[in-house]
Amino acid sequence: MIGLWMSERERIWKKKRVLILCSAYLLILAIYIAKLIYSGVGLYDYGEGKAALHNLNLSWFVLQDMSFIIQAIILPIFAVSTLCDEIHSGCYRLYMLRPFRRYQHWSIKLIALLEVVLVFIIGTYVISMISGWIFLPHSQSAILYHTTEPIGFWEANLYTIKLYLMHVLTCLLMIMMSSVICFFVPVSVVAFMIIFCFPFLMSVINSEFIIMNNPFSIVLDVLSPTGHSIFWVYILGSLMVTSFISFVRWKTKSI
Repeated sequence: MIGLWMSERERIWKKKRVLILCSAYLLILAIYIAKLIYSGVGLYDYGEGKAALHNLNLSWFVLQDMSFIIQAIILPIFAVSTLCDEIHSGCYRLYMLRPFRRYQHWSIKLIALLEVVLVFIIGTYVISMISGWIFLPHSQSAILYHTTEPIGFWEANLYTIKLYLMHVLTCLLMIMMSSVICFFVPVSVVAFMIIFCFPFLMSVINSEFIIMNNPFSIVLDVLSPTGHSIFWVYILGSLMVTSFISFVRWKTKSI
C-alpha cells in the first residue's frame, strides 16, 4: 500500500500544471494577505461585522476567501486530473494490473487528493501566521465571531487550528462529491463544470450545502458559543452518501 501511495503522489506532483497552479495560488495568497495588512481590517462575509487585524486573527480572514479558491477551483482541478482523466482515458487499466484490490486503489487515490488539500491548507495557515507576526501588531487576546468577550493567546491559536481543521472536513466532502461526478462523467471539462456548479445548485435548494464550496460563515457559527448543530447532520450525512456511491461505482465500473 505504501508503494501504491508513493506512486500516486508522484503522478500528481510531477505534472507541470501542478507547479503552475501552486505558483498561481501563492501569488493570489500573497496579494490577498498584502491587501488585508494594508487595510488593517478584516470583514466578515455578508456584512456581519469587522475586526481590527493583528497577529492572532489574520489567518481567520485569509481563510475566509482562500477556502473558496481551494474548494471550488484547486480541488476540482486535481480531482478531474487524478480521477476523470486517468480513468476514462484508458491509461488506468495498466495501473489496475498491479496486485492490489480495487478498494485499495480507490482509497489511495482519495487519500492522495486529501494530501493535496492539506498541502494548500497548511501552507495557507503557515504563511498567514508568519505574515501576521511580521507585519501586524502583536496581541495577547482576540474576539471571536458573534462574541464580545476576548479570549487569551493560546485559546485564540487553538481556535485557529479548529477553524482550519473544519475546513479540511468540508474539503473531504468535496473530494467525495468530486469522485462521484468523475466516475460518472467521462469528459474532463464537463466534469469540472459540474463539480464547480453543483454546490451552488445544492445551496439554492438548501443553504446548509454552502459548506461544499464556501463554508467559512457556517464554520464560524459552528465554532461560536451558540453552535450550529445541524452542520454535523448535513456534512456527516453527505459524507456517508457520497462515499457509498463512490465506492460502489468504483467497484462496479469497467476499467
